[in-house]
Amino acid sequence: MASAQVDNLSLSGFGTLGLMSSDSSRYGSRLDISQDDGSFNNHIDYKNSTVFGLQLDYPFNNNTHFVFQSVYNNRPNLDLDTTTRLAFAQFTPAADWSVRLGRIAIDLFLLTQFRDVGFGYTWAHAPTEVYGLVPFRHLDGADITYQTRLFGHSFVSSIYMGKGRAPIASYDFTANIHLHEVYGLSFNLNAYNWSLQWRYTNASLNTDNVSYNELIEGLTAISQAPGFSSIWPNHEVTLVNLENTNSKIDYISFAGQYDWQHWSYLVEASTLQPKQDIISDTIAAYASLIYHDDNTSYYGIYSVVRSDGINIDNQNVDLAALSNIPGGIDIYEGVEIAFSFYSSSQSTLSLGWRWNISSNLALKFQWDHTQINDRGAAIWLNKDISTSPKATVNTWFSNVSFIF
Repeated sequence: MASAQVDNLSLSGFGTLGLMSSDSSRYGSRLDISQDDGSFNNHIDYKNSTVFGLQLDYPFNNNTHFVFQSVYNNRPNLDLDTTTRLAFAQFTPAADWSVRLGRIAIDLFLLTQFRDVGFGYTWAHAPTEVYGLVPFRHLDGADITYQTRLFGHSFVSSIYMGKGRAPIASYDFTANIHLHEVYGLSFNLNAYNWSLQWRYTNASLNTDNVSYNELIEGLTAISQAPGFSSIWPNHEVTLVNLENTNSKIDYISFAGQYDWQHWSYLVEASTLQPKQDIISDTIAAYASLIYHDDNTSYYGIYSVVRSDGINIDNQNVDLAALSNIPGGIDIYEGVEIAFSFYSSSQSTLSLGWRWNISSNLALKFQWDHTQINDRGAAIWLNKDISTSPKATVNTWFSNVSFIF
């Protein structure tokens, strides 16, 4: 970014002015699960893809650097804490070592360092299949980075630890997800026209404002009915999953980029592996091919996500017998919603165009054609969370991104 300096303090910024429109009357389009509104039925939404950011950099001395970044985008409960994206002190005790303390970017993705800087990547938005289910942008903690030469190429490795918080939203409510005891490591190998990245993160997760006490009490009560074990096999396991609101998760990702003449190829894949069945095992990936022609780029993306959570319909529950127990079907439907809330299963084909108007201003257009599978609409705002039928949705994006 170009920056204006006053003494040693420098100010820089970025932003995106965006519009999006989706043709589904049931599913509202959004960019990640933290956003609590979206585009339904061809309504033009300007909030979800609009971002503004300011960054202050202050080099205290040759070995110490301070960074503060504030970002506005469409998230619930905007305040100083939620808009503070970065706030850290960086120490470089040696040329190949650096340490950061404070609020740092959580290193999960290829676009980790500029996920909200739309000018920094070709697409109109990052693929939601990989990025949409992970609302976290930062950690409050520390990281240590080491860089050297390996096989004649640049090699960067990092370890990080801390805690974080991010909102999640459905059509009807908003809650906060807390990450505790986060630790991870990443490796990045770079050449002049390609890069390979690998990351691993482990964390403990719990959610505010989401309680299954009524379901637990209801299921416990109806389980006293004679012969209930044959009506709802393994209901004890279901109770354990509902009672355990804390979960350990592993997040592993791989990314690569290759540039050749006018072409760029990018691929990224990730797995989310929780230790509790209330959250689904999830695999996500995308591949993108980009053609660059002077100041114009044309691109395609294919992205997919699959969740392997509990499908209560496969638990051999005898619904006919359960309907004879007062409240039995209501409990069943409540458990079904709880198990499928974070379940995502869909694929998207995207086509887009970018025009670099100047060295710091770009115009983008993109069309997404998404196939949502049954019980797989977690990324979307669902007007009726009790069901999640398959659907085909078209979404259009246009935006102007800039840096200064």
